[in-house]
Amino acid sequence: MKRRTGGPIEDPEDMELPIWAGIVPLTTTAGAPVADPGVLEGVDVPASLAVQR
Repeated sequence: MKRRTGGPIEDPEDMELPIWAGIVPLTTTAGAPVADPGVLEGVDVPASLAVQR
């Protein structure tokens, strides 16, 4: 993997090759909270961590 900003930069002679070039954007998102198994029953997930839909 290469990490940088901007689109792909190819040498002009490489553009004649039958090889795909491009970018695959990646994102990071938070998932649903998972409670610790040791948490007391009846203790709800705090509203600030509730999944917004």
